[in-house]
Amino acid sequence: MQKQVISLTSKEIEEIKKKNKVVGTGSEATLYKVGPNVYKFYKDNDPVIKIDDAILDEDGVNVSCYKKLRNISKKDDNRILTYKDNDGVILAKEEAIIKAIEAGSKVKLSYFPNNIIYEDNKAIGCVYPYYKNTLGIYSAAYVSERLKLMTCKDLVSKVDELLENNIYPLNLDKRNVSNPIKRDECDVLLEHGFNYGVHIVDLDGNSTLYTESYSHNKTSLVLSSLASMVLEILTKIKLYEDKLSDDDFGLDNSNYSYYQEYINKHVEEMVKCGVPENLALKYYEYGKLEMNDIKRLIRSIEKKHR
Repeated sequence: MQKQVISLTSKEIEEIKKKNKVVGTGSEATLYKVGPNVYKFYKDNDPVIKIDDAILDEDGVNVSCYKKLRNISKKDDNRILTYKDNDGVILAKEEAIIKAIEAGSKVKLSYFPNNIIYEDNKAIGCVYPYYKNTLGIYSAAYVSERLKLMTCKDLVSKVDELLENNIYPLNLDKRNVSNPIKRDECDVLLEHGFNYGVHIVDLDGNSTLYTESYSHNKTSLVLSSLASMVLEILTKIKLYEDKLSDDDFGLDNSNYSYYQEYINKHVEEMVKCGVPENLALKYYEYGKLEMNDIKRLIRSIEKKHR
């Protein structure tokens, strides 16, 4: 797909930031509502690394942004920002957004960036459609059972489509821990009202990877997040606490039984909500569920509430 360009001067950018409402902010960028769109301006404090510092995983994808690497001067002509392509090559922002636009051309259920914002021939951001009346996806835990199920089905269908196109949103279950229903820090938004539905956002950023062929490991990471999101929405159990490591729990022989009781209690609560016991146990054993498992547990809970 051919890239579409919005060229702005520094004065025009300052005017946009001054006159328009901030609708999102994070470590990577600040988002402003501009008419029917969101202008996502990347922050200047992005880490930069040299090509020689690339760290490739077993799929050949560069995962440098997940490692602690030294920052180098932004004046270094050899600097490359920590965006990755499917061959493990670190991408500058412009290339990364183009990659996202290309990926979006294959997807029908989620929106990808549709424009690149330039200042002095340098890519500084991108444009998304603006979603009205949105909260974080975890706000779905507090709506009716019918809407909970509708939300989870919508979420699953959209993630399923991304995975089928080898697009991996790795931070699906990210949330504001102190207030999970807030849209801040969430990569999945829930639009309330007439257009009730799920929107997966930040598909241009460091948290999304693209590969040419199927990646089992990337799929497992996404499914782990998806399973915990669906279970949290349908049961209101805060499963992010369960993702702590054994060391975080301080597990040794003296308190292992306490941890087992903790898990058993959650499994029991899930079963009461309609989650098949074998799927609840599988989630705790493997830290994820397969896509068909997730669809089956939704059907099971739907059947319970008929």
